[in-house]
Amino acid sequence: MARFQYSAYNAAGQIEAKEVEAADAGSLSAALGSAGLYPFDIVEVGAAGVRQTLSMASQGRAMPLGRLAGIVRELATLVGADVPIDQALTLLSSGQASATGTAAAGLLQRVRNGASLSEAMQATGGTFPDYCVSMIQAGEASGSLGAVLADLADLLDRRVDMQSRLRSALIYPMILVLMAIAAVVLIVSVLVPSLAPLFEDSGAEPPAAMQFLLFLHDTAVADWPIVLAVAGVLAIGIVLAVRSEAIRTVADRVALRTPLLSGILARAETARLAQTLGALLRGGVVLPTALRISTLVVRNRTVRAAMEQISEDVKEGANLSLLLERARVLSPMALRLIAIGEETGRLDKMLTHVARIAEAELQRRLELMMSLLTPLLTLLIGLGVGGLIYSVMTTILRVNDMAIK
Repeated sequence: MARFQYSAYNAAGQIEAKEVEAADAGSLSAALGSAGLYPFDIVEVGAAGVRQTLSMASQGRAMPLGRLAGIVRELATLVGADVPIDQALTLLSSGQASATGTAAAGLLQRVRNGASLSEAMQATGGTFPDYCVSMIQAGEASGSLGAVLADLADLLDRRVDMQSRLRSALIYPMILVLMAIAAVVLIVSVLVPSLAPLFEDSGAEPPAAMQFLLFLHDTAVADWPIVLAVAGVLAIGIVLAVRSEAIRTVADRVALRTPLLSGILARAETARLAQTLGALLRGGVVLPTALRISTLVVRNRTVRAAMEQISEDVKEGANLSLLLERARVLSPMALRLIAIGEETGRLDKMLTHVARIAEAELQRRLELMMSLLTPLLTLLIGLGVGGLIYSVMTTILRVNDMAIK
């Protein structure tokens, strides 16, 4: 057992600080949560300078998009109802024993120490994205924090919706692939070995397909340490390749040139970019800064590099729509709307239209991809698994022929 000093909020939003004994910081946190307290700081007594802050907002880890959208939406609702920011954070931190509550508790601690909401978010070391911090900072400077938070909540909700659509579109193909793998494993590990003794007893050689399947089974059983080692090396190699910036850059470039996939990626990036840039401009962020921040939400490295160059050129006074046209990162319709927005001084509203159009086109493209991908996967998996079953059935018929003879 070790001694810990903790600071936590109770249900009334008041801070309690005590020194207790516990096995570790994690068990103490769980015990405090069960008691209705929301800890935001735990320090082991005697371990000077070593802090185990439980607030997610102080760990420097990026907050999941869904959780971020939730906390911003609740803040927008409370601030829009003229609740002071410190009281709004107190309600969020005391109203739920969850990661959202502890994140709000961390922000509340900094706000009570004199920081603004944007400064408190910026001090988390990356938990809150830069575009969120910049929008809130602009809202604080213009005195329209409630409106900016509502706009930011809408932006995050739309991003969550688009993310969920992309994931939902991949669920059925993944199930097909997993079922096919399970069927192959069952055939190779159970059905094929049960037929091998029949050929051994008769002295006949099994068909070529059966010999190959038996070889796979025997290798996996006899040399499983080597198989596991090779699989581990391959897995590590794949992880390193995925994390390699050079390989990911090449993969992003190839993806933009792949038929069907390129259209989906381009519209997804357009929607993300237009949503974020429009929201930043509505929040009062100047165009060069808004462009630089918006590039952070772009995932494709080729598009991101183009947008980074565009943000630098805009600082020199270049026209945004012309730069986007030269970079060829947006569709012609999006370019026309952005040009109209620049000419009329309504760029933020036009970007919102661009985002909605891109989202609608993305949805149609996803539906088209799924209408093609699902039957194609079904056909390929059917041919593969059917081929295995055919070879097994051929073997069984051959065994029957040997028995008759």
